[in-house]
Amino acid sequence: MDTNRRKKHPFTDEGISPITIGILMLAVTVILAGAVWLLVAKQNAPIEIPSVAIEAGATGDTSCKISLTWVSNEGMAWSEVEVKLFNLSAVGTPEMTPPAVPSGTISEGDSFVITGLNPGSQYRVTIYHIATGGSMTTVKWTQ
Repeated sequence: MDTNRRKKHPFTDEGISPITIGILMLAVTVILAGAVWLLVAKQNAPIEIPSVAIEAGATGDTSCKISLTWVSNEGMAWSEVEVKLFNLSAVGTPEMTPPAVPSGTISEGDSFVITGLNPGSQYRVTIYHIATGGSMTTVKWTQ
């Protein structure tokens, strides 16, 4: 029996050295850590929030104009956006679904007119960014 013979490492039977295996494991770890970091950084990235301007009509008017302008990043468009209108003076479910409220993609400078409002009622408009699942901006006013 040969007592000078070394026992082979299971990974080195194919000719891969332990140092090479260690380097490969380190590379995989770094790549996975980078991927996780990018995912977290993307989720926590600041989202440009549009400001909403409400141009309510004269006293007794039943419509108002809502204009969207961006705080920065001029020319940027939002996709997967939903605009919701709530009548805060209503009893029960305050959400309204007027046909003039857009959904889909909105761009800077977009505006729309909401009709069928009750003078003296308090309203709230909220812009939701569906992709992130959060409401982006909310404005209240009294018609």
